[in-house]
Order: sequence, then C-alpha cells, then structure tokens
Amino acid sequence: MSKILIIDDDQAVRELLRQRLEGLYDIADTGNPEEALAMALQIKPDCILLDLMMPKYSGFELCQTLASLSYTQQIPILIVSGEPAAQYWASCQRLGAVGYFEKPVNFDELKARLAVVLNTKQKEQRADV
Repeated sequence: MSKILIIDDDQAVRELLRQRLEGLYDIADTGNPEEALAMALQIKPDCILLDLMMPKYSGFELCQTLASLSYTQQIPILIVSGEPAAQYWASCQRLGAVGYFEKPVNFDELKARLAVVLNTKQKEQRADV
C-alpha cells in the first residue's frame, strides 16, 4: 500500500484528508512543518500532500527544501491549499510540485491525481531497477 504524508497546520483538514484517503493509502500526518521533513525521511512516503500557508515555515519553504534533498526530491508533492491556484500554481511547479488542489478539495479529482502520480512513480522505480 502506498504511503501518503499529509502536512497541514489545520487538524480538521488533516482529519478530513485522512478519512477520505484511509483504506486506499497508508496515511501519516503532521501539523508541524519542522517535523514534516524528519517524517519524510523516516517513513519514506510515496507522495506528500502539502499546505502552503503555515506558521513559521511555509509550504513554499518546505517544498523547496524537499526538492533540494537527494532522497526527498523523488517524492511527488501535491499542494492542498486554501490559496488560489491561479496565484500560486506556477511558483509551486517551479519548486517541484506536481499538482495543486484548492480547499475545499474535490476528493474525486484528488484521488484520480494521486492514482496517476503514484502509478507513474511506480513505473519509474521499476525502470530504475
């Protein structure tokens, strides 16, 4: 089962994402962006769902950090944010994100995108072997 790491400072959003994705994926989550990097290295998620606007350490900074490390740069990042995609999607793509979902999230679209991203990642991993 693929592992998903949810990083969002809003506990209600984390719980909603967990409820909607549990059973399909192995879910880990944190509201602490500083802890998120350690979790990404420890649990080795197959995909990260990342909020942009968090206190102290923004999703932009975390996305940039994850993209700069050799191990974590291979983890696809999907942005899940209350901020408008029209304003931030291009910046997020430059930082390495592969998808952008505005809150409230359309879960059918999110599940479909996750399936594509994870399928692509699995194919790339098999090709590297």
